[in-house]
Amino acid sequence: MTDFQEMEELSLRAAQVLADKAFTLARRAERLAGEMEHQLRGIEVHPSRAVQRLRDYWEEANSVAAHLEAANEAMRSWEQGLPTLDDITRAAEERRLFDEALAPLNGMTRNSLIRYGYRSLEKVQQATDTELLSLRNFGRGSLKDVRRVFPSPAGKEK
Repeated sequence: MTDFQEMEELSLRAAQVLADKAFTLARRAERLAGEMEHQLRGIEVHPSRAVQRLRDYWEEANSVAAHLEAANEAMRSWEQGLPTLDDITRAAEERRLFDEALAPLNGMTRNSLIRYGYRSLEKVQQATDTELLSLRNFGRGSLKDVRRVFPSPAGKEK
């Protein structure tokens, strides 16, 4: 799964959680409105009990409103954190360039780099030989393969 797919999946899960919370709160507000209406009809029979219940419902309604506002704020924050189409296009282009640059590498070497977080050309180019050799199952052959495509960074060890 690519980084973009993971981000998209997380975004969808977050949206679903917020939608579920909003739905639950809306149902709770609907129930409260029904109970308040019922109490208003019964105010003639038991006025003091009905008034107390109405106060309780009013407090709960305020709580629901506060939760809805918090959910709305969370949704706005979530929307602001979503990547723009330009961000997605740029990330896709960077990924395409990275995949093309890694194409000449041996499959095991390529998989090791990706597994250990080397997911950009810049990161691979800046990696020292010592860093790369410290990766599990990344030996001299893999290093030679990488240095054939990505020369050692200037001023860094060989």
